[in-house]
Amino acid sequence: APQTLSPSAPIQMPSSPEVEALKLQIEELTRNLTAVTTQLYSFQDESLQRDNHTRLGLDHAWLLFTGILVFWMQGGFALLEAGFVSEKNLTNILFKNIAD
Repeated sequence: APQTLSPSAPIQMPSSPEVEALKLQIEELTRNLTAVTTQLYSFQDESLQRDNHTRLGLDHAWLLFTGILVFWMQGGFALLEAGFVSEKNLTNILFKNIAD
């Protein structure tokens, strides 16, 4: 009768020198694959760290640039408001913009 395999039952292999040699080769290949995988993950981690440093620098540069834009817009808005008020209220409006 043919032998049926169930997922929970381990396969019983006959023990012979060839089978033992194959088991040793499989174990060695598994160790090598694990070592290569570990090394690849470490390279990936180093690459991600470099990318994070680059992103951090770009984030700081963008924050600085947008902060400068806000200051310029504040000055532009002060000049806009100064153009809409009479000359006697000009100093008052400019000080209010500086206080904001």
